[in-house]
Amino acid sequence: CRRAALARAAASGRLRPRPTSVPHCAMNRARAQSAPLDVPPDLAPHRLVADLLSMRLGGWEARRTAVVHVVQRERGVTCGWVASGGAQFEDKIAAVREATDSARPSPTVAEAVARIRSEADAAVANARSCGGEDAGCELSGVAALAPRFHSVFSDWNALLQQALAAAPDEVALATGEPASPEAPCEASAAAASFDPRAVKAYAAFAHLKEATGIERAFLCGALALPEEALPHLPSRAFADLVIGLQQQRAFEERVRQAASPKLLELIRAGFELKPELQRLQERLRCDFDIAALRATLSADRCWQIMTDHLDKLEQLQLLVYTEMSRVAAAGERHGAAQEAVRRTIEALSSGGGRGGGGGGGAGGGGEG
Repeated sequence: CRRAALARAAASGRLRPRPTSVPHCAMNRARAQSAPLDVPPDLAPHRLVADLLSMRLGGWEARRTAVVHVVQRERGVTCGWVASGGAQFEDKIAAVREATDSARPSPTVAEAVARIRSEADAAVANARSCGGEDAGCELSGVAALAPRFHSVFSDWNALLQQALAAAPDEVALATGEPASPEAPCEASAAAASFDPRAVKAYAAFAHLKEATGIERAFLCGALALPEEALPHLPSRAFADLVIGLQQQRAFEERVRQAASPKLLELIRAGFELKPELQRLQERLRCDFDIAALRATLSADRCWQIMTDHLDKLEQLQLLVYTEMSRVAAAGERHGAAQEAVRRTIEALSSGGGRGGGGGGGAGGGGEG
């Protein structure tokens, strides 16, 4: 009997499913599970980044987050450097540029970064060569600093908004052009298994961090400007600061509404400010008086206190993603086990029905 033969083969383990075509994404996931992702040497000391890069679901988002973070840092330093005409942040500009390059941004991001750097270099070179009212200069060195700082500031903001627009809300884990063929499939696999509420909380937290980075960049530039250059700052520049502060509150509220109690506990520290930063925020929200702020806070000190907070936000963002990935992976394992049981029962039921009909037919034919 054919059914009996198949049953004996299955029991002995000799029966194997017929080879079928394996989807490209499935092969990519198999390769990703068998071979850990390469951790760039420059990111290895960053424990959370290194941990995420070793995870199947986390590698691409860890790289994207690392790129965004170093570009945010370069934006802040560049704004202070350009606004001061190269007099401040000179000791930091080379280091932040090297960090951005080491993070291996996508070709699209790298091209935009190179263009903004050229604009910044030209602005500082012009300021250094036009320290006075030299008629041969395009603009007076001091008068040109404010609009050029704002131009560079706006270009950085546009680049980072573009990077964030496609990534957190849809959990598109690849950074621009994928670093390898596995990236798009891994992104889709992870996105499909994440809790939608957690995704919303993660997206809001990423935008909260960016709004805080915008504030840092603006303040570093506004505080580094020479006193006589401040009146030349475009009025819309102050609107950027006001909007950035408003967005911080809005995104913090979104995080609180979307995050589960466990996620909220993880990121609660991101809402807690050190006393010096707390006083700065309260002062800005009270009157937005940059001229008065310049009398008590230097650009370098502003950079230090805000960068300390933003570095903490990056750590928390990666921690949230680690938790999302852990929960998603646990759900995938549970779902896969349930699906395997369902298919086995289905196969046994349908196989028995077809076999019984076939056996009856064969038996009937024999009797005929």
